[in-house]
Amino acid sequence: MAVSASHSEKPAWVDSAAGLSRLSRLAVFAVAIGALLFFCPMLIDPDYYWHLETGRLIVQNRALPTADPFSFMYEGQHWVLHEWLFQLVLYLAYAGLGDIGVRLLCALTGAAFFGILF
Repeated sequence: MAVSASHSEKPAWVDSAAGLSRLSRLAVFAVAIGALLFFCPMLIDPDYYWHLETGRLIVQNRALPTADPFSFMYEGQHWVLHEWLFQLVLYLAYAGLGDIGVRLLCALTGAAFFGILF
């Protein structure tokens, strides 16, 4: 009867550094995403739809707006768009998956934050 020479070899899916399997890390990550999705409410920022519409304008025109298109009193005035990347990503998440896309974006951002910390 042949016995394998090394019983101490770990399967490929086990990470020897931390002792946790990659599969268990993936399971923890999936549970964290699920919990964040459950507890992550929609954005309650009063400017939420303004950000969403600005993202739509960026995609539609394939350029950053340089003049304010929304304001009644300052329409056409010079506009420094310092949140353009967030607005673009927010709109793409919303356009792709609707409200759940925005919640998923929130959950993934939270999970990435905790992943960086730990």
